[in-house]
Amino acid sequence: MNLFTKFLRVTEPKRARICGVRFPYLTKLKGVRKEDRQEWLRQSQDGDRLQFVHTPDTDDPLLVYAYSIELNCLLGVLDEVLSEKLVYIFGKGFAVDGEILAVTGDKVLGCNVAIYDTRKFVLEEMDDTEKEEN
Repeated sequence: MNLFTKFLRVTEPKRARICGVRFPYLTKLKGVRKEDRQEWLRQSQDGDRLQFVHTPDTDDPLLVYAYSIELNCLLGVLDEVLSEKLVYIFGKGFAVDGEILAVTGDKVLGCNVAIYDTRKFVLEEMDDTEKEEN
């Protein structure tokens, strides 16, 4: 474990306490009403793994997407207040784990999710990709 990794292990929990964030953090996804995202939600299941990725753009520097690992698609985004807290905790460009807790609704679907303070799913996917290439 290098010095930077040790530094992150100390600062991330401290920053989370300052923001009042406890993990796993339970929330709802935003931006799920788009037709393509509704179709992806119909195919999603409780327990599906997610990656929450900070991908700032010129219109929204705090944009955090929720990607489905199982379906390889974008399901929604986090609200701006939570996104700002997560960028403060993990830094710009972060990627952390999460999972779908429940897909809600009948005609218009919503999605309850859990956000974890780990990067295990991201690393597993990278390892699987490297194995496939070899």
